[in-house]
Amino acid sequence: MLRITVQSDSSGMVFRLEGKLSDAWVAELGKAWRLNRVFPDRSAVRVDLTEVSFVDEEGKSLLTGFARQGAELVARGPMMRDLVRKIEAHAQAARLAPEGVQQFSLKRRLSQCG
Repeated sequence: MLRITVQSDSSGMVFRLEGKLSDAWVAELGKAWRLNRVFPDRSAVRVDLTEVSFVDEEGKSLLTGFARQGAELVARGPMMRDLVRKIEAHAQAARLAPEGVQQFSLKRRLSQCG
């Protein structure tokens, strides 16, 4: 189960997640992202993962996409902070790599994220 709360104000938008980012909930978060990102003038987007207890491979991939688009990922606890650090590193590497290399290496690296 995942609870998705979207808040926006003059400083930007926050996607606050609570629960497990897995299975069908990954698609729901993707839909919420698309519906709420229709205004490209938002100055900042933050994805608050402080209440997330688990992220599956599809969730990691989705979060990597958010990070590639400039979203700030916020986490609490050593495991989730480490996951965010790895996702952000992968997102940055993906922005720099050619497209074909991007997809292969990103999937390989994310599968190694505990």
